[in-house]
Amino acid sequence: MQRKAIAALMISLLLLSACGHGAGEQTFEAFRDTLTGKLVTVTAQVRVQRGDTVTDYTLTCQELFEPIAEKIERRLREADISFSFALAQPIRILPIHTDAVSVEQIMDNLTSNAIKYAKGENAKVQLTVQADRHNIVIRFRDNGPGISPKNRKLVFKPFRRTKDATNSRKPGVGLGLALARDTARSLGGDLKLEFGTLGGASFLLTIPKS
Repeated sequence: MQRKAIAALMISLLLLSACGHGAGEQTFEAFRDTLTGKLVTVTAQVRVQRGDTVTDYTLTCQELFEPIAEKIERRLREADISFSFALAQPIRILPIHTDAVSVEQIMDNLTSNAIKYAKGENAKVQLTVQADRHNIVIRFRDNGPGISPKNRKLVFKPFRRTKDATNSRKPGVGLGLALARDTARSLGGDLKLEFGTLGGASFLLTIPKS
């Protein structure tokens, strides 16, 4: 899947460059940056899966998630979206052995999704980090329009955009969430869509404790 993703992204970038700024300079730049970011993410994931790069090491939950939360907050602040972060006290010093770069990539994709769809006067995002017996449990919620029940099965399909996303005219190629789930599974965890408490999208990310 990753090789097809790289090929598709490279073609998209070439076509975008060839078309020029017909849709407006701001839209052009935003779409180009989105495609470039996806290409970097997919390429990095391929390198990790091939064993070219080893980024696994042990951090406490606080050391792993607080810098990620700070980065998310900066991005959301620029988009005028409020942000709250809660890391459960009992697991702050809990060690976790994982690929920190991949975890950050997953959270970057979820943040980009929220920025794209959760805009509004009272837009907000919540990030919580807890633990169960076997996993670190991360919930990423927004109060955007959410995902309709009929489109929930399409969310993680690569190169497939839901009808809601297509109708919104937001730029995208339908890769971000598919890549995020693949990355989570490469870590031994998973990324799922659940029914959230904020009325918008709610994602459940699990990462093994060890």
